[in-house]
Amino acid sequence: MRASNVFNLIVMARRRSCRALAPIENLRSFIRQKVLLDNELVSRSIERGLLFPVPTLQRGDPAVSDSAQRGPRHSGFSLVELMVVLAVAGILLGVALPSYQSFVASTAVTTAANDLVAAVNIARSEALKRDGIVSLQASNTSTNDFSDGYCVVVGAPGNCADAIRQFTIGGDDITLVISGGYSSVSFDGLGGLSGTSGTGRQFNLCRANEDYRLIDIKLVGRPALSGGANCP
Repeated sequence: MRASNVFNLIVMARRRSCRALAPIENLRSFIRQKVLLDNELVSRSIERGLLFPVPTLQRGDPAVSDSAQRGPRHSGFSLVELMVVLAVAGILLGVALPSYQSFVASTAVTTAANDLVAAVNIARSEALKRDGIVSLQASNTSTNDFSDGYCVVVGAPGNCADAIRQFTIGGDDITLVISGGYSSVSFDGLGGLSGTSGTGRQFNLCRANEDYRLIDIKLVGRPALSGGANCP
């Protein structure tokens, strides 16, 4: 067979194969275009709301509940509820406030009594350390009331300007005096009471005839704290 005949046979075979594959390629192109067109139509329908539309409910529609037809409810307190809360708060405040005030006042008395005991111990220790007289006196010697303040001084009672330590009492309704009208108490170099003629001294701490504390100082100089039912 000649070479030209072989070439012609090859060309004819390729043409036949191309003709056989042409319908398949045309079908693929058609399907691809169809899919693209369908996707574009679906996208446009979703944007316009034509596909899967959301139903809207109107007033009067049986599907709409009564509460929805009446409109939204606003949360909050009604006037009656507010009045009830205020009444309960007033009752609780009326019950708790007096107890709280009494507690604060009683605490002030306890603090004043503890401060006085501390002042007595300071005066005793200073007298022992200095081996001399140390006095605990009221700041206002004209009234003999220690509730105006008191101090610890070296030597006989005098002026609180050169005091070792000064004390104050919080509370206008608190009185602190020494039984017998004394304005001071002194301790000697042994830590005992000095200048008392062999007797002790007693401090009366009182608040508005309600709270009472007795600070009893023995001859050896040690204070003893006790309570009482009524102020003297």
